[in-house]
Amino acid sequence: MTTVEYASALMGSGKTQEFISSLDGERNILFAAPTKKLGIDVNKRIGDTYQDHYHDSEVINSDDKTNIPVRERIEKALTEGREGSVVIITHNALLNIDPQYLEGWEIVVDEVPEINLNEYKRVGANTYNTLFADLLDDGMEELVGICGIQPHLKIKANDLYADAWRTENKAYTLILGGLLSDTAVVTKEISKTDGGVTFLVHNYANYEPIIRNAKEFHILGNAIEQSLFHLFVEAKGINIKESKYTPDFSGYKMPPTLVPMVEGNKFSKEMMMLRDDGVKGEEFDNKCWGFKIIDKALSYHADEKVLVQCFDWMKHKELIDKYPNAEFTKFDLRGVNSYSHFSRTVNIIHGNPEPIRGRMDAKLLDILGIDKEKGERAIRYFRYIENIS
Repeated sequence: MTTVEYASALMGSGKTQEFISSLDGERNILFAAPTKKLGIDVNKRIGDTYQDHYHDSEVINSDDKTNIPVRERIEKALTEGREGSVVIITHNALLNIDPQYLEGWEIVVDEVPEINLNEYKRVGANTYNTLFADLLDDGMEELVGICGIQPHLKIKANDLYADAWRTENKAYTLILGGLLSDTAVVTKEISKTDGGVTFLVHNYANYEPIIRNAKEFHILGNAIEQSLFHLFVEAKGINIKESKYTPDFSGYKMPPTLVPMVEGNKFSKEMMMLRDDGVKGEEFDNKCWGFKIIDKALSYHADEKVLVQCFDWMKHKELIDKYPNAEFTKFDLRGVNSYSHFSRTVNIIHGNPEPIRGRMDAKLLDILGIDKEKGERAIRYFRYIENIS
């Protein structure tokens, strides 16, 4: 019977520490974190906890100075007869390894994994004709339709995909990756005006074979039941039970105070870029409405240490220099404990999904067999609440 085990508890309640404290040097565990930094932090905490006792833990990620691919190193670690080992990788790496190698291993996924991998990319007519036209097998004359790679060109496409990763050609990696994926559906939309092509890659993170091959599969996260991952597990008919890593938690010592910065419930990048005259600025600077909001929020905190969670395009040098007490972070900080000495944050999240993403989300939910209303609610939760929590 295939089961997923939830350690669903509030942020900072001790889920990861519960896992670390349970290590006995006998079970083989593959631990997957959302970021490389979190994986490194967990490995350090394991070392600090068991410094006087035997433990075997290691991090495998792309930062290692080796020419051997990450996937190959992980699969080797899974098959070399270890006992009581903790191998620490990322969510992305877990999805890339062959699930058959997971037999006999306990999987622990820290933080709720993202299921929705929808992406789109527009290319000009010349780029399409040069890079994609001869590869595709879509048999379509209409402007919109599903496309794939011509069967006899699969090897060539794989070689092009590998080259695109090396040259960091993001358009090629996204589109070819979708076309080569076993789970993705790729459609293309041709512009009537300029002949440009928009590729819509409808894709999802398929955890089902990982769950079914693992000895045990645990998720450590906040409000797991509100996530798209939870709906995915239900749709696949997988059983759910409480994880042994669920901590006892009596609540926070200090209640949080939430202070809204602006009125309203709909914000977009375009609104954040507006100037006083109502015209959208060409770049984000001190004349933009959004810049002034961040400036005002940080001035409130004066010389107190404060974390600033925002998108990269908002990280203006003028703000960084003006507020040395502020630390601008990456957007996804789930599970990271290295900021536990901060008690103040400024969190800036904007944007309703673009119409094209709304269409893609609806298509993906249909592919997964998930109720549209429940699925959209879960997507909104991850987009607006989970990351910011």
